[in-house]
Amino acid sequence: MFKKDQKQNLLTSRQREILGHVAKGYTNAEIAHHLCLSENTIKVHMARLFHALGVSNRTEAALWFQSSNAKMARPVQKKVTNTLVLIMGEFKSNTLPCGFLRRIKDQVVSLLSLKTFIDVILEPDLGDLHKNYFDALILKAGVEQIDSAFDLNVRIEDYKRHSSIWNQSLSNTSLSGKCLEGWCAQAIAANAFRLLISHYQILEPENLDAPIESSCNVIFGLRQLDLRSRQSVGKASRLFAAMLKSNPNHIFALYGLAAIDYFALVSLYKGDSEEAKTRFIHSHQKLKSLSQCRAESWYVQALRQILAKNIPGAIFLLKNAIRIDPSFQVFYALLSQLYCFTGEHQKAFELMDYGVSLCPEFRYVGSNLVLLSIIFYGLEEYEKSISVLEESFYLQSPIWFSRGIYVSSLYMNGQKAKAKEEVKGLQKNLDTVDKAIIQNFIDLLEPKMKQRLINSLSKVQVFIKAK
Repeated sequence: MFKKDQKQNLLTSRQREILGHVAKGYTNAEIAHHLCLSENTIKVHMARLFHALGVSNRTEAALWFQSSNAKMARPVQKKVTNTLVLIMGEFKSNTLPCGFLRRIKDQVVSLLSLKTFIDVILEPDLGDLHKNYFDALILKAGVEQIDSAFDLNVRIEDYKRHSSIWNQSLSNTSLSGKCLEGWCAQAIAANAFRLLISHYQILEPENLDAPIESSCNVIFGLRQLDLRSRQSVGKASRLFAAMLKSNPNHIFALYGLAAIDYFALVSLYKGDSEEAKTRFIHSHQKLKSLSQCRAESWYVQALRQILAKNIPGAIFLLKNAIRIDPSFQVFYALLSQLYCFTGEHQKAFELMDYGVSLCPEFRYVGSNLVLLSIIFYGLEEYEKSISVLEESFYLQSPIWFSRGIYVSSLYMNGQKAKAKEEVKGLQKNLDTVDKAIIQNFIDLLEPKMKQRLINSLSKVQVFIKAK
């Protein structure tokens, strides 16, 4: 019989990654979504993983993982520093000049340095690495120009173990020479950031109400915020609130808690709205007073304007946020959403398309597929709207407005029988939601889209009032 450490060595890095998700209770579909793999591929990995560990089910595998990591968790916490070390490795190209690569690298350093929990260091400074730094990572990239296409390869390695832990290849054929440097730098930074908050193996803090203030806990909180489930948002809220008690000026904790309270106020999650409003205003004022040069500050100020239904003001603020940190993809999603509210659906599509081009995984984060469906609905591309929504239903349970857009898209696309079949599910969703929440969302839509949605739903006996 193999010992735990021997069994661990039998697993591939991908199997260890999947095992970590199993231990968190994720389904095969959710793991496939997070790792951008097919569900069948996950099933194959699971079968091999069970055989390697000598277990027969997911529960036994999860217990084995928790047991094998229990001894490692405490020593690791002692070595945690307040920032995660990201070493800038080689940027290579066979087709582009060194000066071009150097300029990209400088931009990447600037973008990643905006993340307060990341300590970016250059190769000449490797001697300054302290032995107690927790899991330093090294970032490498390759950029190639082939005819009119630009291919980008981003690689993250474990510095201590000299092993690759993540790799992402991108291609963009729509870039002009003018914006190539910017896109490459933004894509490298966005992919590194996405790795940290979606793939990097971070253990959940033992006590969410009193966490050690560290980059690992920030990453865990942002990951929970990214997932957008009721349970994950609750965890993120507790974590960020506790971090603010020990450091009232923590930029990302303020940003994270403000985003969570905004979700509560727009009623995606039920709770004490007065308490959420008080916390949100506190985070908003604190971020605003800390710095007008922080992208997160502009973002939260934009959320405040959305709550006040000042959409033009929110658009202006988000443009400033993107100008400061064009690699933070969340900004593109919110700005796209606002352009949907003003009826500028083509602008909304272009922004989301650019945001997704930086890191394709962003398409599957939170409710971004639903946002894409709304954009296509606004452009009257109903078939695309239906396809994107069906993709989103595979990954997460549909909520009332995604169901509503789906039923309306089916009707507008001529699939009236199927639209009527889907009404039961939509009505069930509507019956569980406060009518004021439905009204608030409907009122944000631009008039033509609102009328189209209401009229089409009424044809299948779903009635929503319009002011």
